[in-house]
Amino acid sequence: VDVLTSKVRDIDGALRVLAAIYEQVQDDVDVNRRIADALFVAERYEEAVGMYHWLVEITAGKRSKKRAHYLTRLARIEILGGQPEEAQKRLEEAYRLDTTNIETLMTLGSLHEQNQRWPDALKIYRSMLLQNADKSGLLRRGDIYLRLSQVHMGLNEKPKAQAMLRRGVEEDPDHQGLKDALAAIGG
Repeated sequence: VDVLTSKVRDIDGALRVLAAIYEQVQDDVDVNRRIADALFVAERYEEAVGMYHWLVEITAGKRSKKRAHYLTRLARIEILGGQPEEAQKRLEEAYRLDTTNIETLMTLGSLHEQNQRWPDALKIYRSMLLQNADKSGLLRRGDIYLRLSQVHMGLNEKPKAQAMLRRGVEEDPDHQGLKDALAAIGG
């Protein structure tokens, strides 16, 4: 199943295999996680949401990185479904459980930006720089600097925004978004 999902990118094939297994062991956490994650990647959120709810319920009271993952995925589905308040609570709990999960950090930072909670967004993005979040492969270092510049603009700190963009270009010279943003705000 892992080969089908991560190496071959055959999500539907993985789901067919998992469906057969699921019929035999419906209460298996690992099987449910794999199905939920495959459904999420396939953007079949309506089907994934129930499984993530079950996974969150079954791990209640446990402090684990897996629980943080389930909470983050559920929050992302809730954001897409227009429930940002509930998503915020789940993301904050996920962040308390695992302060290094890049998916949690990216989603929480973005939600803070949407709600104009600039100091909170700044804290998240700075921590991503310190953790070398770009090493995860989920984003580039320049993406973090771009987000930081947007937050500084939200705080009416144009010189700091320009500095973030310049630093980003130094560290990620091929990032066109940084160059475009720098040209747009003048710097």
